[in-house]
Amino acid sequence: MVPFLTQAIGGALPDQGLSLFNRFTAYFTSLFENSLEELVLFAVLALMLVMAKHFWANYSFRKSRQRIPMSIGGWGTRGKSGTERLKAALFSVMGYSLVSKTTGCEAMFIHTFAFGEPLEIPLFRPYDKATIWEQKNLVNMAGKMNASVFLWECMALNPDYVNVLQKQWMLDDLATITNTYPDHEDIQGPAGYDVAETISGFVPTRSTLITTEEQMLPYVERRCLDSKTELQRVGWLESGLITEDILARFPYQEHPDNIALVARMAENLGVSQEQSFKAMADDLVPDLGVLKTHPISIVRNRKIEFTNGMSANERFGCMGNWKRLGYAQQDHLQDPTTWICGVVNNRADRVPRSKVFASIMVNDISADRFFLIGSNLNGLRKFISQCWEEKEAELTLTRSDGQWEIAHAKAVLRQCAIESRQPLSQHDVTVRIQAMVNSLVVDKSPQSNIDAHLVDTMIDGVTTPEHLSAVLAELEIDATDIEVVVGHFIQLSAAVAEYKELREVIEDASESIAETVNEKFRLVMRKWFERKIVVVADVDATGEDVIARIVEEIPPGNLARVMGLQSIKGTGMDFVYRFHAWDVCHEACEASASRNTAVAEKAVQTLATMPVIGQLCIEKLKTTIQQCRNSKYLQRADLQLTLDQLEVRLKAANATWEGASGSTSSQDNDLSSSASKLSYVRSELKDWTVEWTEQFLDVNDSIRRREKSERIYRDLVSGRISRQRAAIELRKLNKRQKGGWLKEDSRKVKDLMSKKVKVGGRSWK
Repeated sequence: MVPFLTQAIGGALPDQGLSLFNRFTAYFTSLFENSLEELVLFAVLALMLVMAKHFWANYSFRKSRQRIPMSIGGWGTRGKSGTERLKAALFSVMGYSLVSKTTGCEAMFIHTFAFGEPLEIPLFRPYDKATIWEQKNLVNMAGKMNASVFLWECMALNPDYVNVLQKQWMLDDLATITNTYPDHEDIQGPAGYDVAETISGFVPTRSTLITTEEQMLPYVERRCLDSKTELQRVGWLESGLITEDILARFPYQEHPDNIALVARMAENLGVSQEQSFKAMADDLVPDLGVLKTHPISIVRNRKIEFTNGMSANERFGCMGNWKRLGYAQQDHLQDPTTWICGVVNNRADRVPRSKVFASIMVNDISADRFFLIGSNLNGLRKFISQCWEEKEAELTLTRSDGQWEIAHAKAVLRQCAIESRQPLSQHDVTVRIQAMVNSLVVDKSPQSNIDAHLVDTMIDGVTTPEHLSAVLAELEIDATDIEVVVGHFIQLSAAVAEYKELREVIEDASESIAETVNEKFRLVMRKWFERKIVVVADVDATGEDVIARIVEEIPPGNLARVMGLQSIKGTGMDFVYRFHAWDVCHEACEASASRNTAVAEKAVQTLATMPVIGQLCIEKLKTTIQQCRNSKYLQRADLQLTLDQLEVRLKAANATWEGASGSTSSQDNDLSSSASKLSYVRSELKDWTVEWTEQFLDVNDSIRRREKSERIYRDLVSGRISRQRAAIELRKLNKRQKGGWLKEDSRKVKDLMSKKVKVGGRSWK
């Protein structure tokens, strides 16, 4: 072996080199006659190549890290993405160039030139899978872009990866930990203290750590002592001193703990608390998943107020949002026209989280409806059923000492009915129906001479669904709305009948039949709970589909306060985007009434360039267009033409969503004929063929997507493309890898082939 290696390394003669080349050629082309010496040489060379690549990657990373004067990392169970954005706003106002990696709802990094405007730029992840090398690539990019500050959010779950990121690569000058609540127990658990132990591994060496953790603080303190790191704790006092007027300056409902945490960090950097508050509020780039309540939208005579709480992925955060925003305090008996709803976006890859939220729905929060969306909904429903069975075993009308008392049983029944948000009397039903009918009368004809008192009187004597239908027909309510109101009347009346029947059974019951009464009580409670569950089974349902389903459930004239729960990926992402689009539309509609001509004109142009007009925007746009036509500031011919074009789009969108409400029944009718069935089968077969072909070709397309993303980042660093253009192109790539690209490419080719092109004075297709 030694002569062979000597010959391989030191052979300088031409014939010796040619002999070595022939031997390597034979080694790679022959299936046999490869000696042990050749195998050892190949293994040594392969190992040297891997080690050289590894050393070069680490060397280039360390050089990039040395070019960045300051690195500040952040981790925690809740609030880490929002905290990183607060940090970015602070440094942006201070005038530093920065790169801030924040991977909350979507993988992003925020880039700011010195004294420039911050801008979000997407991170491209092949097949939406994060790797540890994403950190290396972004640090290298930040070094080449001469960033003065690098902010980063730790997304690693494995303790070994956390150690590599913090102790070997980043060596942060300062770090923050928001909290160590239990989450990802399948990886960091199983117990809550295991999660705290893992997250405390983020403590840097010989540095400074700032945290708002309270319960598990000893774990963090011990790790700081071991790492010779200074620990600074931000507690309830610092958070409590942040007043309501300061919180109101933020574009969303930011948690006081996060603000206090970043304010303490600013003090370490020589920035006063007042300056840091102003900087964070003025230059903040909100994340898609921030806790924010969007403006009320009117959709088909229903009002929808959505609060995005989907980033609260554990019980403590979810319950905190629910109580802080008044969802738990809303009294349905005092205010029967307000519905409380939760949209639970489930994820198949977050099974422990599904168990937690199943328990929350059963045991902790009360709502009129829970809309289940996302993936693995059968699994979520199974967990809900298991949690209900556990709760059901504890439901009893008997006193804690085992004695049967009628007064106690009646009080428990009433309290359970109130917590289940059920009507207690026929008067409660009548009040709700009166509100529905009055809203429909006004919506049908705002100038109607029908007095609300007259409507209330007509509804007051209604006792049967047939009687109600006749009254509504007399008021000239549309047949579709009559069906909806009567449906709600039947459901509400059934709940009252169940309550009264059980109450009568309790009054006549004796201790000997107490267990039988308890069984009836449990059965009624299960019925009331199951009526709340609405499943949107389609995993590919769009945000508009979910909104349409919510509208179907809400009674006319009612306000639905809807909170998003659990996760924001998948179906929940598009659902939240619909409300962000509504935000833009609402803001532009309000600005169009400005007396400042430039502001009003810009608002009209914003409305005209809306890519899609969703259900949430239709009613507001109708009113706004009419106001703009009469505005003396918007009488220019080009602006009026823009309004005409916007009105055409609005009518088309309105027709689409009005027809969608009856799409299910019409589809069933269409499938009754054999020709329609054949057409439906052909359509399904075509969709399946396109989907299968796309999956087959996606391997090659994924390679092209990766190469294009790397080219975009290189061009961004070198200045060949703008940040805005890079963001647009990267969003296109992220959207393309979610699927449906083959159908979209086919449509573009078809459109291109259908266009006529003039060549040599002749028109060609």
